[in-house]
Amino acid sequence: MNRKLRLDRWLELPSDQVDALLAAAIRAEVRGGAQANAWEITERVVHALGLFQSLRERYGCTAQDFAVFIDELSIYGRGEARSQFDQVFNEEGEYSQALQLDGGKFPVIPAQGVSDLTVARICNAFTIDLQTYSVLAQAIAEAQDVEDNMLQRNAATLSSFYRLVKLSGLLGMSPVDGIKMLTLLGGTSWVNGLAGAPRISLTPHNTAIVNTPDVLNLIYAMHSCAGWCADRGIGVPWMLQQVSPPKTLVVSEKELELFKQVRNLLPGALFTDAALLMAGVPALPGANWLDLLTVLVDPDGLIKAPAGTEADYQDFAREKFDQAVRDGLGESNASVRAVIVEKMLTVLLQVREAQASVVKECLVVHTGLNAEQALLVLAWANATVYRLLRQVLEHTGLGLDESVRGRNEQPDPLLALLADVRRRSAVVLELGLGAELLRDYLDYGHKAWMDLDDKHAFTVKTLYYLTTLTRAFGMSAQPPQKLLDYLREVNALPSSLGTDATHLAQQAASIRLAEFFNWSVQEVRECLGRVSPELRILKNLTELDLFMRVRVLATHTGMDALTIFLIGTLPEVVDRQRYEVAAERALLSLSESPEPALAFSEDLKQIVTSTCTVDNSTVVAGNPQGKITFTVTLKDSGGQPLSGVNVYWSATLGSIATEETDVYGVVQAEFIPGKVMGTDTPQFWLDLFEPEYAPTINVIADHATLRFPPPLMAQVPLRTVAFGEEIELYATLKDRYGNLGKNSLVQWFFNSSQSGIEQPGLVIRPSQAFTNQEGQARVFVSSPTGGEFEISILAQGSETTAYFEPITFAAEEPER
Repeated sequence: MNRKLRLDRWLELPSDQVDALLAAAIRAEVRGGAQANAWEITERVVHALGLFQSLRERYGCTAQDFAVFIDELSIYGRGEARSQFDQVFNEEGEYSQALQLDGGKFPVIPAQGVSDLTVARICNAFTIDLQTYSVLAQAIAEAQDVEDNMLQRNAATLSSFYRLVKLSGLLGMSPVDGIKMLTLLGGTSWVNGLAGAPRISLTPHNTAIVNTPDVLNLIYAMHSCAGWCADRGIGVPWMLQQVSPPKTLVVSEKELELFKQVRNLLPGALFTDAALLMAGVPALPGANWLDLLTVLVDPDGLIKAPAGTEADYQDFAREKFDQAVRDGLGESNASVRAVIVEKMLTVLLQVREAQASVVKECLVVHTGLNAEQALLVLAWANATVYRLLRQVLEHTGLGLDESVRGRNEQPDPLLALLADVRRRSAVVLELGLGAELLRDYLDYGHKAWMDLDDKHAFTVKTLYYLTTLTRAFGMSAQPPQKLLDYLREVNALPSSLGTDATHLAQQAASIRLAEFFNWSVQEVRECLGRVSPELRILKNLTELDLFMRVRVLATHTGMDALTIFLIGTLPEVVDRQRYEVAAERALLSLSESPEPALAFSEDLKQIVTSTCTVDNSTVVAGNPQGKITFTVTLKDSGGQPLSGVNVYWSATLGSIATEETDVYGVVQAEFIPGKVMGTDTPQFWLDLFEPEYAPTINVIADHATLRFPPPLMAQVPLRTVAFGEEIELYATLKDRYGNLGKNSLVQWFFNSSQSGIEQPGLVIRPSQAFTNQEGQARVFVSSPTGGEFEISILAQGSETTAYFEPITFAAEEPER
């Protein structure tokens, strides 16, 4: 009795209303397997009261309504007060005869043109139309295993109507949307859990709940879903529409406009024989190049969707073009084929880009997205540029007037695809999802963030966690890209990290999250220790969701993360010591004056000290034996060496392999030069840390082996050069690795053994100069006296001299 009185006082309700709640919960528990006639206030009954209180505080739920949500309408009055059933269905003056629970039958779906009094009374009582009634009646009939299309006029059936209408209305949605929500969240069994006899399970988390859903879980799920929609500012009908499979309807005006736009733009973006001819590809005698390129292009000139990376695709295309040139032209010369292949590849890539532009332009108009988002949403819908254009051509043809096709044709895959693209586009626009987020989601995020194997699936879970991510963006003054970069980097961490590497990654993750959410590092660490107890690094959106909940609670209540977790993890069975500790911390938080928001106070540069030295500043390009060694030393804030930490590298003109530090915190990394010369400043970084610059190095030519290859020297004239005429000579400087001798000093000389001329002269302009960026030196040569000369060029760096063939200049003819 004392327990009942305490409940009355806690709930602040009349005793009879508390009685109704307790009786409804106990009867529902009996239907779930509890002992009948025990009338005990069990843990599950207390859970029911807690759920009622939540609905009461947020939505103003009454005890009478909640009793029906978990049980049935009361058919008994009290004193002069009429019963709950009569208050709903038998209002005075509305009908001459009361609606009676006589077990009679009424139809699930009334025959057309035939009215039924019971159906009319139900529609009038709940202010619903016949269409809504039919949806509710069908759900109730399935829950009751009705086979004759007739429902019984009894308390259980009419209570089901009340439950489905009133609960949905309480949560701010229509009854039809309520059934849709249950179907999407749990399928038919969840609908049956509310449309049939509600039960409270003794073991709510048992797998058997799939077949016999617990009504408390169902109500709480609907309450949570509706609350999530309200908190995120999205309407329940909109949410249900987006996560439901798109309906394939007949072609609409929007689709007609898209088809027309594609037909107008596509003819100029097709891969054709004419395009190849214009690019300089030889014509194929008596045939069409497209016949030999069916692997790359379809008969209509659409570029088939590539597979693999861009480099793989281009290599594959070159291979197919080379085979086509051999088969079509019979060309056996590899160098000739290579020229033709490159021309064909250029056309292919240009046409592919043009076709992608057609799709982007059309989808931008059709969906309201920007061009970059449009192609990503198309990929999200498991489609490609080729698939969309192919289906548009199959649907309309290139020259067919859509108006003659009629408006009542059967739906086809193209309309289903466009409907799917539209609903995903609506989500992108509503949530403000950027192109970078979509790209990350498709590349790795679906699995790493949400544990989804199918990146093309779109469910309530997908929508929920995408809103979680956008909510995180809204909680920070930092650019969203910072959080996306963080998620990408933490999910790229090696599967096994050493002790020092793990500790560094944990510190870096805490600091970066503290900076993004403007929270203290200590609070973030406290939170991560419970959100991700094993690794203590936040990596997915489930963890991010919990992290943000704690952050929001800390802001609203003034409590720290530890206190929030202590309260949130208190057991149902009272543990006096744990309750005492949590209560003391909570009271301390409430009694203290709120402190200003403590922003992050640590910096990534404070937790690790790095130095980088280099053993040499120059290396020869293309030299397989040449290398430069970088030495990186890592120490923690206390000056202790950090061992087993991966050091990653990025270089423009060569490659540097990732290595980990030794026990002394030292790692040596070798720069292996590529074939391009220039100045390079490599970068190195640790997991989750910003890159740092290493010393600048120069990738140069081998000056000791620079020479002038004869094939790259100008051919001298075989004839005698006329008097006063100037000729041009050039030579290209290269080392033994094929590097050009750029900006190298060269000098030109000449020698003459001409007899009959006292002082043969030669003018070389300029006689001394530096080679250009092509490693080439050019001069202009003339002779005022005439004669035969041997001209040479000297590379000052290597002291190598090259000689041209003798050149004869004509002398000035004497005047007569």
